[in-house]
Amino acid sequence: MPKHLASGEVAAQVNASTNPSQLKLFFYGQCALSKSTISLNHFELSARINEIVRTQHIDSIFFVSAFPELAVLEPEMDALRRLGVKSIVCFLRGKDGYFWPFREAEKSYPFSSIFAARSFRSIYLKSLRKCDALYCVSEFQRTKMEAAGLQISGIVPSFPESHGVNDVVRAKEILAALSEPRFGTLDSGKRWVGVVGRIHKDKSPLKALDAFCQAKLLNTQLCFFGEGDILPISREVERRQITSKIAIANVPIEHLPDMYSAIDVCLHTACGENDFEDPRPSSVLSAAFAGKPVVAMDIGGVSECVSTLNIQRLFVDRHESLDQCSTELADKLATAFEPDLQIKVGKANREYIRSLDLISGFEKVIQYVQSI
Repeated sequence: MPKHLASGEVAAQVNASTNPSQLKLFFYGQCALSKSTISLNHFELSARINEIVRTQHIDSIFFVSAFPELAVLEPEMDALRRLGVKSIVCFLRGKDGYFWPFREAEKSYPFSSIFAARSFRSIYLKSLRKCDALYCVSEFQRTKMEAAGLQISGIVPSFPESHGVNDVVRAKEILAALSEPRFGTLDSGKRWVGVVGRIHKDKSPLKALDAFCQAKLLNTQLCFFGEGDILPISREVERRQITSKIAIANVPIEHLPDMYSAIDVCLHTACGENDFEDPRPSSVLSAAFAGKPVVAMDIGGVSECVSTLNIQRLFVDRHESLDQCSTELADKLATAFEPDLQIKVGKANREYIRSLDLISGFEKVIQYVQSI
């Protein structure tokens, strides 16, 4: 019977009944990668994979790639095939790293130079072209990948991080058990506009702050839940003298799924100003799964994560003017708290996410791997 080697993240995506015994799960999380230079340390990873392939006669390899770990395998792919691997399949999850190789060459972030960025792009694309099949998470991502000359075998929508259960009591108990917020004070008596997840400039947190201030909502607090650099936000809050309206809680990643229950409205302000467009933003997907309205700019794959009603009533078209973006987001934020609309959009979002057959998407990938 054929044996297949898969990265360990497959275990989190595929339920036990669809995870055949011949699918060996491989955890490569300990492999050291450097994002700052092209000198990626792939020796630990390739040595471990080669060992498994040699000793257990693996027929195919299935990688789930969050960052472009696949690039470290490019020098080893021919060797793996010589060891008897018949097929290499990659599922591009679509988080931050997938986008680096598809930026304009002169935009070298996060690499040390333009040369490093171009070199990495070249190696990464070579790796992807050597795969027998590529899967991605959204139509937006498929468009990007195909524009780079890659052939996509299919789309497998990623899973929400939220539990999908609106357990506000549990969420606020978790928050109460954590240490004091890094900034401000959480007021459980107010409505919460939530920005959940990693705090990073790609998500334009200052735009969230600006939109919230322009909305002038009563009895409402803007809450950032996640880890990251809060200095730019805290400085701007102090400059505006609105400390009582803002709170930043350092919520560990394992508790983030519960935070979608705590918030009333999700505010997603990634504007593409830092040259990043998420193909399937997990924060939007998870908020929708928890039955929350999402106020956002229609950028990247965000519109594939919410209901049509949410898009029609609470989305802002992309603008070159970020000031105009903030103003329109503020208007939509005020709209989101209209009682009837808040309930209707939340319900529509929950029903939309639950209508997606996420498990069957991964089953198709597994079936493809098994058929080789």
